[in-house]
Amino acid sequence: MAKRVTTKSNLSLNLGLFVLLNFLGTAILEGTDSLSCTFTVKYRSSPGQCSVNGKTLLLFDDERQNSPVGKPEKKGNATKVCNDLNQSLKDIFQKMTNLVSGLFDQSKGNHTLQVTVQSQYNQGIFMDGCWVFTIDRQYPFYFYPKNLTWRESHPDASGTVSQWGNNREIAQSLRTCSMGDFSQCLRKLLTDSREVPRSTITTLDPTQPSSAIQIPPTVDSASSVFTTCSQNIFVLILCLAILIINALMP
Repeated sequence: MAKRVTTKSNLSLNLGLFVLLNFLGTAILEGTDSLSCTFTVKYRSSPGQCSVNGKTLLLFDDERQNSPVGKPEKKGNATKVCNDLNQSLKDIFQKMTNLVSGLFDQSKGNHTLQVTVQSQYNQGIFMDGCWVFTIDRQYPFYFYPKNLTWRESHPDASGTVSQWGNNREIAQSLRTCSMGDFSQCLRKLLTDSREVPRSTITTLDPTQPSSAIQIPPTVDSASSVFTTCSQNIFVLILCLAILIINALMP
């Protein structure tokens, strides 16, 4: 009789361990996809590239005639799949050059607008991110699509931030691109692991472009991380409780 009880207890314990290990394995393997894009917007050109988890996903032509054309680094159909993204980026760049009145006219010289995108996605769903803008290597300013917030890195950039912040069309376009076009592109490409490698790093990497721009964190970002951690801890405690109960059951 005692042998049967011991066997039953061992089976329950093994089952509980299996559930716990399965949860931990799933939590580790399901990493967040980190998207990073850099563009240099000049007169009639906007060369740049986008990478996911450190691997180049799309390259953009130097000459922007009709639209920035994405090219996959290796075999794939990223250009056709992400056609909406290409068009959105074209429209956004055009709105930006129009907003900075006269700066990008050919007669005004070789001015540049550096654009950096850093975002995180979970299964193609936007979690958090930031757009960084630098005009002629001056002080950068930031846009957070999740809450439609602008922020400057230095008081000298406050005038530009005020001008851009009053343009709702720009803000909405950036938000739609991050939460819509980029998301749709990633969801389609996630079906091919050769195009989008899984990430084991779940923090934003604000080290692009080469000027080492530091992107300030947002309240939403910290809240999202805290919520995710809390949920994982709750499930872990629940699994441990099941193990203890099964071990104590006669």
